[in-house]
Amino acid sequence: GTMQLITNPTASTRRLAISSIEQGVGYRYITLNEVGGNVGINTSAPTTALQVNGTVTATNVTTGSISGNGNLKSY
Repeated sequence: GTMQLITNPTASTRRLAISSIEQGVGYRYITLNEVGGNVGINTSAPTTALQVNGTVTATNVTTGSISGNGNLKSY
């Protein structure tokens, strides 16, 4: 397989994309922190399995339970 880092310097579409592609087959899963630990977005010291400091927008969320600070929105 091939791992790609794709950047776009144009201000209106600035982004960094990470993808894993197997030629002739398609996209493959990307695993972060495979050996364990916590993953954080906008934090350098996550204290839970996934900690996001900021607004999260999601569709089609499936969960066993949700807790939050009152800022959870459903669309």
